[in-house]
Amino acid sequence: MRAGSFWPVVHIEMFDVKTETFHTVIGRLRKQFMLPESIVDSNQEMTISVDGNEIVFRPGESGRELIVETVAGVCTDNPDFARMEIECLLKTNLSLNMFRKSIAVLQIDAMSSSAAIVVRAFFRYDDHDEHQLLDAIMDLISSAETLRGVMTPFHQSKNASAARSPQMPMRQEDIMFLRP
Repeated sequence: MRAGSFWPVVHIEMFDVKTETFHTVIGRLRKQFMLPESIVDSNQEMTISVDGNEIVFRPGESGRELIVETVAGVCTDNPDFARMEIECLLKTNLSLNMFRKSIAVLQIDAMSSSAAIVVRAFFRYDDHDEHQLLDAIMDLISSAETLRGVMTPFHQSKNASAARSPQMPMRQEDIMFLRP
């Protein structure tokens, strides 16, 4: 701090856009969270657990961004709910995009034919701001928790009686199921 100044001097580290890669971003995250070096697996992905959420980091297809994602839940096998799941995702994406930097997608595994709701955020390597990446991670967790709350059936809620009025009975087709 300078004499007579109440504001600390902040050192901002600038990064070379040409050398910024998945490995340098992950290296900085590793240092910040004091993670072991062998945390990146053979698929060039890194998985960490934050507040009980598994967060996966992987390089984007273009090589210019980092994809950060977490699974919000697994869809039921009931095909009758497919339309509602898609509608819920679309509505959720509208609200997420207005206030957040994340998007919810329906990810279908071709091998097991199961579908998962995945919340994804993107971090461009040329942004050079670790705070933006940390904000994206926290945004991702918040979005996943919000989506889990939206898709939890009313009958599993502690406030089931408050969730619906007596004149409007809950219809089975209005319930979205996720398996944890």
